Amino acid sequence: MKPSTRRLRVVALDADPVPAPAPPVRTALRDALSRCTPPQRVVLALRLVERLSPVEAAATLGIPVQEFDTAYQAVMTDLRHVTTRSRATRRGTSPRAAPELARLRRAS
Repeated sequence: MKPSTRRLRVVALDADPVPAPAPPVRTALRDALSRCTPPQRVVLALRLVERLSPVEAAATLGIPVQEFDTAYQAVMTDLRHVTTRSRATRRGTSPRAAPELARLRRAS
């Protein structure tokens, strides 16, 4: 067997590492997520973090599946637009998302 040729990097334990700058897409996504309303965050958390199906997530919120799907698609569309920089300066939600999110606010 050939000995390893990898080099080890020595770092002092008390050294304060300098974080690398975030890629532009990550920064744009973080900014977009910070602008999401609480109902939008709930929709995203149920689908992406908890990994619930649309049926399970809608049941959790006590709303129709179609309403949940519409709200999820609207917030994902908004996030996609931000990350592709086509609407990087846009604030708020799309007009299509507003009615569904208003229903989510009333349901919670």
